[in-house]
Amino acid sequence: MSATITLPAELEILLTKKAAVEGVNVEQYAIDALRRVAEMPTISELFAEVGAAFEASGRTDEELQHDIEQALDEVRAERSAKQIDE
Repeated sequence: MSATITLPAELEILLTKKAAVEGVNVEQYAIDALRRVAEMPTISELFAEVGAAFEASGRTDEELQHDIEQALDEVRAERSAKQIDE
């Protein structure tokens, strides 16, 4: 497939700079960036996978809620500890 895209000047500048850092031409850099985005799952796809895994686990909504709250508490504690160390 062949496509022509007109880029805003500021985006072209950013892509050109990033391509230079990577040591590739701007076209290859743009193709690689588009490929990464195109291959990323959508939010719907991610939630479908998570939903299917949750249903297969046989766990209750309450158990899931508890695990989420526990994970959030752990993250908050880690952040607090980091801030104290700094």
